Amino acid sequence: MKKTKSQRYPTLTRPRREKLPWPGLKDKKHLMRVVTRVEKERRKIRANEIWAQKQIARVLEYVSGETAIRLVLREVRIQRRPISRPSKAP
Repeated sequence: MKKTKSQRYPTLTRPRREKLPWPGLKDKKHLMRVVTRVEKERRKIRANEIWAQKQIARVLEYVSGETAIRLVLREVRIQRRPISRPSKAP
């Protein structure tokens, strides 16, 4: 009969690397980072839209609506950008 040798190295009380509780944890972390980044971008876009609306309201306090539209159209013409028209609801 063979005698089993005792272990050469004592077992460590602390694991060398942390085991993941379930295999998809890394994927979940990555997904959370992506969702967080998208949410931050969405908030930033919304904040810019609100700022722009407030600026337009401040301008319209001093200038009539017709004059404001003329200024916008002239600026668009100067920059040669196409004017996006809102779609009509059915």
